[in-house]
Amino acid sequence: MSHAAIRRLDSYSDMFVAFLFTVTEWLYTSYLSGGIVIFFTEVVSNIASFFVQHLNDIKGALKDYVMPFVVLVFTVVAAIATRNSTLTARESLAHTLRTNLRDEFTSRYTILLEQHREQLKVVKEYLDDKDGRNLLNTLMTETDHYRAFSILRGHRVISPYMRVLYHLLRHIYYNYYAENVDINQKKQYASLVRSLIGNDVLFLIAVNSSYIIERGKENDYAKYHFLLKEFDFFEHALFFNANEDISGLKEKALDDSLSKVITKLTHNYKETIKKEREAKFMLNANFELPFIISCIFNNPLYEKSMEYLNSFNDMLNVELDLAVREYIDKNKEHSTISTALIDYYERAYVTASDVRLNSFASTTCITEEQYKTYPVVDDLYLKRALDALKENIEDSVLENYYLRRYNNFGHFSIKDPNDFMISCKSLLEWEMHLNKLKNGEIGQKFRQDNEDRWQLFRAAVLEQRLTRA
Repeated sequence: MSHAAIRRLDSYSDMFVAFLFTVTEWLYTSYLSGGIVIFFTEVVSNIASFFVQHLNDIKGALKDYVMPFVVLVFTVVAAIATRNSTLTARESLAHTLRTNLRDEFTSRYTILLEQHREQLKVVKEYLDDKDGRNLLNTLMTETDHYRAFSILRGHRVISPYMRVLYHLLRHIYYNYYAENVDINQKKQYASLVRSLIGNDVLFLIAVNSSYIIERGKENDYAKYHFLLKEFDFFEHALFFNANEDISGLKEKALDDSLSKVITKLTHNYKETIKKEREAKFMLNANFELPFIISCIFNNPLYEKSMEYLNSFNDMLNVELDLAVREYIDKNKEHSTISTALIDYYERAYVTASDVRLNSFASTTCITEEQYKTYPVVDDLYLKRALDALKENIEDSVLENYYLRRYNNFGHFSIKDPNDFMISCKSLLEWEMHLNKLKNGEIGQKFRQDNEDRWQLFRAAVLEQRLTRA
């Protein structure tokens, strides 16, 4: 503001103060005189007089201050109107762009969906044929994850379909027409695709994208795996029913899968701990592919599959402990004197130095009187013989012969010292064998090897489950 304008403003202020003083003085005088009509007349007269006397000054004030303010107000209003017009234009343009993006997305989605429908038809026809059914059955019973994955990689019928499905899911995820949207909005388009796919094909999709780590690095199938995981593509898949024309959750199939493996391993353990030295018949005990896939992808049986995978060794050890107890109960008679050596109880025994021993070779009968002249085997006798064998000391009881008169005609049977020694040693071997089983000395290597093996299996399965976002 210029110095001249400031001086004029001070002048106007002085005049206005003088005016107010004059009006106030007059109001007080009028009040004392009580003339209300005179009051209003004087007010109008004084105001008119003031404006006549200072008209030029008032015009100057309007020119210097009021008019610039009015111009400023109109300028601001015009700027606001211009901004609102610009915002409206921008919103209109953004709406047009969103519409174009949605139309482009939908157009491409429709094309890929039709390609998917055509390729899916080819796969369905293949699975209805003998070769397709054989492929599906092979995969359902396969226990080698990588071998199953390799069967589908580059398959002449399955692979073209998998590529189309991958591009369709990739388009939905990466080319969606709106930015920063919740995955559930994209899942609406993926769910439509999934609704067209049968349970058998869902199983093939899972197998095809399940092996993503090779030699410690992610392969190209990890991208496919990621999309399936993001869209929760297998939330209704029934992997254990893939080769059956039935619906419904087949929880019993998962239980049967676990039971089959544990039963085979328990059989192998029994073969390992048994005393007999004949050839042992060992079974191939591995989880089949549906269980492996069920541990990799989210599905209705994922939680239960993971529970079995994580607690497998504990459940197996329960069965192995039971197998040990049953084995001991079944074979304890072999280590019990009263049963293992029952054939020697109450037999008459004859020392090797007895002169009458040679006569038994030339006769088939022995009189009752003669039979009663020999001492008989009892518990003390057998314990003495067993102690001698345990301590590896010489004892004459180990050289005796054993007679038994078995009818009224005096017919008898005779066992030589070697027969007795074999029976006693067998008892002691069983006793030692069962004691080692009770103490965990036998079968421990099997258990440890099995635990290590299944820990590796668990790690291998979980390695193929994508955890990154």
